[in-house]
Amino acid sequence: MSIKICVLSDGVRVIGDFYEVTSQFKKVVGYAIIHPQIISMTRTVPSSMVKQTNEPQFNVQFSPWNPFAKNQFFRLNMDRVVSVSDVREDILTIYKEQFYVEELSMTIQIVNMKYTGQLIITDLANVWESEEAKQEEKPPVCLSFAKPYVLEIDSLTDEGYNLRMSKWNPYTDEAMFQVAFDLVTTINNPKAAIIEAYNNRLTQDQANQTEDSLKDGQETIKNSK
Repeated sequence: MSIKICVLSDGVRVIGDFYEVTSQFKKVVGYAIIHPQIISMTRTVPSSMVKQTNEPQFNVQFSPWNPFAKNQFFRLNMDRVVSVSDVREDILTIYKEQFYVEELSMTIQIVNMKYTGQLIITDLANVWESEEAKQEEKPPVCLSFAKPYVLEIDSLTDEGYNLRMSKWNPYTDEAMFQVAFDLVTTINNPKAAIIEAYNNRLTQDQANQTEDSLKDGQETIKNSK
């Protein structure tokens, strides 16, 4: 998950699930933001009484950035974004409680990423705007990747091939990522042998949590045809 607060060129502060959009040469060409909300504050305690009370001084309010859009996924040109910053934990908690519900029933799928061409094996799920939206069978707003790994054929053998699995993002301890729909080209069911190899890899990593995660990409898993 990459929930950020961005300041737009018109001065509006927007909170949402924020991603860089890159070209095939890995150059940032724009941004994608899922379920953006304008964030604002209202004072709850008059400034003259700030030192006389322990009550919170401000209330945080959210309002849809574009309430007239059917799907809450938007692309932004680079010149529209002035700055991007992390969100305070208390505000992040409120935002996640109000605007994101993740599907708990997941299935292992292979996802082809649009701009990088990577093949990702992951526990895949849809993410809805809210529990009510899910119950009303409204379209989900994005995908959720749980424990994603990059798949690569390391070498061919007489029996099939050696399959290499490396963590999709080894630089974070987070295991769940939200991904915009238009960053994915195809979703397919893996072969049974690949699912077995993936589950074995997760078990192996769970047993070796203290090891350097950057070494994950060096391990090769043999897989049959």
